[in-house]
Amino acid sequence: MALETHVKAGVALPKGWVQSEQETINEFFEEKVPAALKERAARNPSISSKSCSASECLQYAKVLMQGMSIYLVDHQGCNSYTLICPELDRIIQFRAAELSTKAIDEAKQMYGDLVAGTTQHNDFVLPVYTYNILPGQLHVWQKVSRGSFPLAREKRTIIDLAIFIATASHFPHPKARYNARSWTECANAAVKRLEQNFSLRQIAPAVYTELASLRARLHLLDILPAVLTHVDLGGQNIFVDGDVGTLTGVIDFEEARTEAFGINIFTIYENHVGSMEDGHWSPYDMPAGQEHPGLSVSEVLTKAFWDALWASTAPGLGRRDFEEAVGVALRVGIINRYFVRGMLDEIDLAKRVHVISLDYAKEILLYLRDTRR
Repeated sequence: MALETHVKAGVALPKGWVQSEQETINEFFEEKVPAALKERAARNPSISSKSCSASECLQYAKVLMQGMSIYLVDHQGCNSYTLICPELDRIIQFRAAELSTKAIDEAKQMYGDLVAGTTQHNDFVLPVYTYNILPGQLHVWQKVSRGSFPLAREKRTIIDLAIFIATASHFPHPKARYNARSWTECANAAVKRLEQNFSLRQIAPAVYTELASLRARLHLLDILPAVLTHVDLGGQNIFVDGDVGTLTGVIDFEEARTEAFGINIFTIYENHVGSMEDGHWSPYDMPAGQEHPGLSVSEVLTKAFWDALWASTAPGLGRRDFEEAVGVALRVGIINRYFVRGMLDEIDLAKRVHVISLDYAKEILLYLRDTRR
């Protein structure tokens, strides 16, 4: 059943967006939903339905929203089908798997109105959640041109993200909260495997050297507080004021977990200090303008981020004593972003995902090295 797309005025969708979004939706209902329902039925014999369509989701959403108009949101996730009811200021999301509402509730306590209030509905075949609509617009739809870079706006966003990350340090967890599969707990084993990755050493020796050098410093993760960590602060998960760049909301806390402070900072470099285009990452290296003589945009944004982060961390977590440790956590985040899923032991250049992931990791790691971060 066709639905209109809900797009805010002034937001230009990129070429090919409709086709790309439809492919994502098709994959969700044709592959992920059947697999999820089969797994749920195996665990709970009372669940007998083995299918669910977009039409069934729409009909259920109309009941929840009292018959009001419903639209597709302008950015579908891979593991969900998301609708919006503007008249009631609600998002309706159908998911293949249940959310970790405990993490969402904790995030709500930490961040207040930056996190949407969430209600779970248990009378549908798929897990269903409704949320308050957050103000602003997704950062991914913000226009960013290297020719006329909106520095003031993006600087405001990156400062707010620094404060967001630093806020977690005020709510430390016992280190017993680390999951055995957490990035922090798996860091030593991951680096050990990378040290033995001869294809990495041959193909990208500078990357190999950077990652292998982490082994002697991994113990520094132990001095960092364990905190609730949102592991992807990219543009598809943050809302901002379209004019001034103020952070207005953060979504997708379902994968948030306890990690060493700073392990998610890699996403700031991925999406805010530079950009990913055509399978490559590059910093915003154009001149920052007359107000910042001799500096590039990426240099201004990087300094703004780190200054705001260290100005906002919890008492006792000072820059002088913890900067190196946070740098280690940042690099562990990069390892888990790009190497853990199939590249720890061997790099296969015949696989496009390996080529792209290696390039992203290389460019960001060498940028960190060259800027001494």
